[in-house]
Amino acid sequence: MVINEYNYINNYVELKVLDPTLTAGGANPFAGWKLALWKKQGQNMVKASEVDVSSNYTNVANNTCPAGGTGNYTYVRIPFASSAMTNDEVVVLWDSTGGKKIIDLFRLATTGLAVYPASINAGYANYDQCATIENALPSSAYDAPLVGSAGNKDIARLPDGTGPWTISPGSGAGSQQSPCGTNDALFNITKAPDSPTVGIGAANTFAWTINVSNGGTNGDLTNVIVSDTLPTNMFLSVCPAGFTCGGTVGAYTSFSSAAGSTFVPGALLTVTATAYVTAAGTYTNTVKATATELAPGFTQASGTVTASAIAGPEHVEFVHDGAALTCTPKAVTVLGCTTSASCNGVPANQYSASSFSISPAAIAGATWCGDSICTTPLANPVTVSNGSVIYLKDANVRTDRMSGISNASNTAIQCLNTSNSAFNAAAACDVSFAASGFLVSLPNHVSCTNSVLTVQAVQSNNNATNCVPMFRNRTLPETISFAYSNPNTGTLVPSVSGTAISTGGTVVNLSFDNNGIATPSFVYQDVGKLSITVIDASLAMTGTTSTLPVIAPASFSFGGITAGPIKAGGNFSATVTALNSCATPAVTPNFGMENSHLAAPANIPEGVALSFTKCQPTGTSSNGAFTGSVGAFASGVATATNLNWDEVGNGDLVATNSTYLGSSLTVTGNTSVSGAVCKDASGNSIAGKVGSFIPDHFVTTVADGCAGCGFTYSGQPFTVTVIAMNGLATPAKTFNYDGTINTSPNFANNVMLSDANAVATPVGVLGVAASPMGVVVNSVTPATTPPSTVLDVPKADFTQGEAVLAGVPTYTFNTSPVAPTTIKIRADDAVNAAVTSSGSTEGTTEIRSGRIKLSNAHGSELLPLPLTATVQYYNGTYWITSAT
Repeated sequence: MVINEYNYINNYVELKVLDPTLTAGGANPFAGWKLALWKKQGQNMVKASEVDVSSNYTNVANNTCPAGGTGNYTYVRIPFASSAMTNDEVVVLWDSTGGKKIIDLFRLATTGLAVYPASINAGYANYDQCATIENALPSSAYDAPLVGSAGNKDIARLPDGTGPWTISPGSGAGSQQSPCGTNDALFNITKAPDSPTVGIGAANTFAWTINVSNGGTNGDLTNVIVSDTLPTNMFLSVCPAGFTCGGTVGAYTSFSSAAGSTFVPGALLTVTATAYVTAAGTYTNTVKATATELAPGFTQASGTVTASAIAGPEHVEFVHDGAALTCTPKAVTVLGCTTSASCNGVPANQYSASSFSISPAAIAGATWCGDSICTTPLANPVTVSNGSVIYLKDANVRTDRMSGISNASNTAIQCLNTSNSAFNAAAACDVSFAASGFLVSLPNHVSCTNSVLTVQAVQSNNNATNCVPMFRNRTLPETISFAYSNPNTGTLVPSVSGTAISTGGTVVNLSFDNNGIATPSFVYQDVGKLSITVIDASLAMTGTTSTLPVIAPASFSFGGITAGPIKAGGNFSATVTALNSCATPAVTPNFGMENSHLAAPANIPEGVALSFTKCQPTGTSSNGAFTGSVGAFASGVATATNLNWDEVGNGDLVATNSTYLGSSLTVTGNTSVSGAVCKDASGNSIAGKVGSFIPDHFVTTVADGCAGCGFTYSGQPFTVTVIAMNGLATPAKTFNYDGTINTSPNFANNVMLSDANAVATPVGVLGVAASPMGVVVNSVTPATTPPSTVLDVPKADFTQGEAVLAGVPTYTFNTSPVAPTTIKIRADDAVNAAVTSSGSTEGTTEIRSGRIKLSNAHGSELLPLPLTATVQYYNGTYWITSAT
């Protein structure tokens, strides 16, 4: 139970039972509970009055709410003589039985009480002069200053039982809050979005619904202000009516009611705020309401939404050529695009993960159909997939403008007219229906091949339900023109029936068969997409290819390849040319000027992917790693300067365009003369045309002959390892530098080892031990070293790029003793002088003169005579006994 209201004019205190089960069924658990009023006199407090809670609770005449209340609470009104407040007062609810514990305490101060006067302490077990009681009792934490109490009649919690204390001004009975039941004049606020998950972007709006009401039964809320500051990346697209908004138009960041208003009990304000977010995340948005009666407090409510990228297209696109006939439904391709640009011919920008919904707008007198003969009306909305085809049937000679909505991020359906490349404009959605015309088609094909242009002359039958031939078995002069579509420029022109046609139109005689169909030959020596239009001016007939044909290169050729030998891991160059399939293949200058289907954005031109196939060596060898790409094509030719293969051998380059302009046409080419990599015309394996590739350099290491000594004695065998390396930023071993029977052919060569520290008159010579692994001494000196003896290492000693000459080399001083001398082992390829360890890591060992000294000894000729043998080396001045 807590003190809930104190009316010091009408003389009552209202108590609130927070647990209604205590008073269920008329129960009275308050025996011995008392309510005392203390008033200030001088510096002391005196008890002015006290009533018994239990007896007053059971006195129905004095308790108008004995078991009533609102919600989960029971209200107890206790008559309490206090008279008008003139000085500080303290109201104490306490239990006079047992421990005499204070249940609740509430004080009002006109002058401010620094401490609780000691006089109140008498008779209460848990009251003292310390302010600790503030945190121990439910009401005392809400001490109410009452400076200047004239006209104030009542002080009550708002909301009941738990809220801060609120003074009610006024005079007479009108100031009395609630003799029975709630005295709350309180806000009830709710805020919720119309969807817990939303998309990203201004096109994906959602609605916040905000309800603000005075949920009390007594008391107005005055000067009410409702406000909302949106979290970062959330905006309002429209400012709610009657509110003032901050931010910019269409991207408001806050809103607030323009002026304070009064909410009587039950008053309700509903606000619908249309919002959107610009980034993924979880957003909590809070609305706040303030009123004079709550000052300085306020009431708020929050709602949460989670925003993520919509699993679907950015927009839906109708693709068509703008021309149609009344006798046949017009095919319209539906694409889901993941970017704001047109995605026609750009599969990488098309949404194919799942289906999506469209609702084409109805056109009076026309019908949307689900099939090519219009037997099934199109559902609205209808679920489609990327690339689906719908049909528009109209028996009227006129122009229809298509439109509609979808469930894409950008809900408005957009259009692309392939005949003029118009996109995302109202006119791009126009389709002109005619009673007669030509149906024109041309298949995808390879440049400079004889393809077939199909021209069908048709007209509507009497009821416009079918197309019938316009004429039969006639040869007529028709004007045929073409337009560059992708790219939209060019230098070469196509020919129809051997006649070159122009963009302005060229007359060509077409022979129509009994079905009204003509099939003249079509040849185009360049590449890209073209639209073909056929016009008969005398009959006012026209027709354009409804689907733009793709004309692809026939092949790619290579030239300008860096001549071998090429160092492994070093860049080399080549040029790539796109060719047609003419008897003498010629360059197709439009290749590389198109808008590619390969990547977004769509203005990236077509190109090639390069790869490298190792031809030799075969056997136990590595294919290595190839990197590099060509630059931009110009006039059908591109150059690559960053090609790189990190191994030894030879191979062929391959250029590929796997889906030219989104078609099924694959274009390829390689450096092999036969057209098959690493093969001759008979199919036999041969060397590749790129290379040969050789190591970039050698690395040598030396292991001392005297293990653990840190040096090698003159004439003592030691170990040398030679490794063939590539020239990458982090060099690695070239496994294909191998001279064993495991590879064919061998790409390892004999290697010469020499002392890179040799001077003009060497102090010693390199030699070989008793088991030399085929290594021989040669007097030839490589150009990279001073004059010295040389060891020839046979290529057979190299296995997977490495030769380990364990205990094979020696170095012997010409005389003895000689001061310690450091030798550095250099390796040079005997065939490719550019492959050397010079400038790279080279192993060293210190050569020392050594001896075994036998000291003189004397002894009996009858006994064994011990002799002392000492191992020594020469330090350049004298002999020193070796510590090892």
